[in-house]
Amino acid sequence: MNQTFEQLKQHNWTNFMTHHLRNWYGSWTIYSPEGEVMESFVGSRCSISDAEQTHITQTNVYMYDNGTEEEKVYQNTPNSLINGLVEQTTQASFMYMFEQGSAIWTVNRFEPGELFAVEFWFRYQELRHSLLVVYNSDGELTQTVSVREEDLQKPCDHWTLNPELIPDRDILNGEEGLAITLTPVTQLSQPTPTCLDWEYPDHQTFYYPDRISLSYPPKLKPGMSFVVMGDWQVNPDIRQQLLVDYNSSGELSCLTLKSNQ
Repeated sequence: MNQTFEQLKQHNWTNFMTHHLRNWYGSWTIYSPEGEVMESFVGSRCSISDAEQTHITQTNVYMYDNGTEEEKVYQNTPNSLINGLVEQTTQASFMYMFEQGSAIWTVNRFEPGELFAVEFWFRYQELRHSLLVVYNSDGELTQTVSVREEDLQKPCDHWTLNPELIPDRDILNGEEGLAITLTPVTQLSQPTPTCLDWEYPDHQTFYYPDRISLSYPPKLKPGMSFVVMGDWQVNPDIRQQLLVDYNSSGELSCLTLKSNQ
């Protein structure tokens, strides 16, 4: 199914209103390239729409261990929402929000000598998890950020308190499931049978708390094709993956959501 750019903007906006327009509270953790905890704090993200549902005000409040608080206010419209990672990179960026609420923000192409960033948003019932991956202009990983949140109106105490990575995790490679893929020409596939692959040659992995995992290339180089992938085992029965895929010319090939259900 082909979508025009205007249809894509409206699709994202409608799904954002449906799945993310609420008050979120959770823990934010920034990790070094080696996986060490650089900073961890709690925060809230509260979004309110105007009556016409054409404008959203999002207020973020960060509460640090030293007792200080910081507040940031963002103004979102259908145009700004699709533009994605405006704070992370000056490159043209792109966002797509899948029907069930998960989303991917990334840049339109990998440019050597430029910052590269991708953000995955996982969504399930009253839970949301976002995972940000940032590379510097030399193609080296500089940090990852994990944000584990729950809906304040439906607290569930799902997330653990310890932010430290774990050394290893048993992840099923090749589990059967369904994939929905969006190509840069805004062609959205129907759900198709797939495998939830995990083992990528030459990739490194981070194993975050709560069965959240990241598979990524340790260094981005000109002329290489690559995949960055997040994996979340929500519970023993439900698993999700989000992927971005770039070809050897640096162009974004596709965004993909995979699920075992």
